[in-house]
Amino acid sequence: MTRASSSHEGMDVLSIPSFSPFPTDCLPNQTARYIRLAAESIGCDESIIALPLLSALASAIGNTRVIELKPGWQEPCILWTAIIGESGTHKTPALDRALWAVNKQQKNELAQHQDAMQDYESDKQEYENQFKNYKRNKEGESPAMPQLPVAKRLLCQDVTVEALAAILASNQRGMLVFRDELSGWMSSFDAYKKQGGSSDAAQWLQMYNGKPLMVDRKTGDHKTLFVPHASVSITGGIQPGELARCLGQRHFENGLAARLLMCMPPRTPCHWTDASMPKSEQSIMDCVFENLWELSVFSEGEPVVCKFDSQGQQDFIRFHDVLSEELAKLTGNLAAAWSKYRGYAARLALLIQYTREAECGTLSQIDGIVIDSESMVAAIQLVRWFGRETKRIYHELEHAVGEDQVKAVLELIQELGGMASSREVMRRGPCIKSKAKVMRIFNQLELASYGKVISTHPSVNGGRPSIIFRLKNSLNDCYGDGD
Repeated sequence: MTRASSSHEGMDVLSIPSFSPFPTDCLPNQTARYIRLAAESIGCDESIIALPLLSALASAIGNTRVIELKPGWQEPCILWTAIIGESGTHKTPALDRALWAVNKQQKNELAQHQDAMQDYESDKQEYENQFKNYKRNKEGESPAMPQLPVAKRLLCQDVTVEALAAILASNQRGMLVFRDELSGWMSSFDAYKKQGGSSDAAQWLQMYNGKPLMVDRKTGDHKTLFVPHASVSITGGIQPGELARCLGQRHFENGLAARLLMCMPPRTPCHWTDASMPKSEQSIMDCVFENLWELSVFSEGEPVVCKFDSQGQQDFIRFHDVLSEELAKLTGNLAAAWSKYRGYAARLALLIQYTREAECGTLSQIDGIVIDSESMVAAIQLVRWFGRETKRIYHELEHAVGEDQVKAVLELIQELGGMASSREVMRRGPCIKSKAKVMRIFNQLELASYGKVISTHPSVNGGRPSIIFRLKNSLNDCYGDGD
């Protein structure tokens, strides 16, 4: 692990940066090497290996540890990451390689559970026979009923809150939620929305902080599911247009977008490579995960608390204050993202420290370990990279006009009788709150010969001028006069 610069200077929060390489070198040595080799073997950018791998490592720690910044402020080891790219940018093979160890172990756990279920069925039959004899003879003690085996879950793809709560109730350390297409996760928020109730989104926002999760069910043996610490890290891929559609204004306003650590590397030609991941390197990464999975789950019903050493605490405080000064200059979506980076810096420091110890085989399986300055400085460097990348992605999403948005605006204009103002689109349309973006869609529709953009003047009674899009008259293929 290369020690990052300890500079605490602020960054220019107003300019739009270009893409910069992911700072792989600030991660622990074996993890960084694995990312480089995986990216080389696939022919992809290192960031789309790094982000899902970080979420997977965070899920391996899960509920076992939290970091305390001061009394009353603890951060769990929970990371939500998203890799953004068009089809053909190798998102799927990158996710497969990053999650190799988790998928392999989950397969082993499910195979063991299947064997345990076969033993359970045999024991259950024997128990029933013994119980019949007991009831008939009334002699001796009643036989003990065998316990139903519980599958150990490290990974989940069913993202409805009810299904997730049922799995978490039996897996206290938490897990990783993985969707090859994150649009499926975001689309699930309202899948089972009760009339007059809140959507799943609010409960997901609770899970970001490892808070308790309670779900009431109408069916099943347990009508109420309660999870004291719902620890769920998330990762997956999504296309830019889908991301814009799924987030919309709603998930920027409720804070979900701000919780996503994202990357969107530029698309580059992929040339043939003979490189592959050496089995020895994969084995090393597997051992890192195995060491993290060995961590004890709870100490007296709560995660083990870790703290910074004195220098690490000073590094965090300086970063916290510089970030606060930057935050004061920001508004809207960027301000929401910046507000999460203080907590993310602490989470990443916790993750880096434990991964370092797991690589060296010196991990304390019971007690908390001290988070040092090296891990904190590396975490700051990661957060700075995520900040620049988030600014770049938000800027591109704001200025991108997706086909789905153009189609939605066109359908709205048709519903309104063939004419709509920019204000009507912003008020009633597909979550577009920027007049400039509406105008780009109007211009695109005009270029495609759907109609004409018209500027109206204030009436004699006053008021503001309007920009209107008017569809072609389907009968005579001409435009109206715009009055």
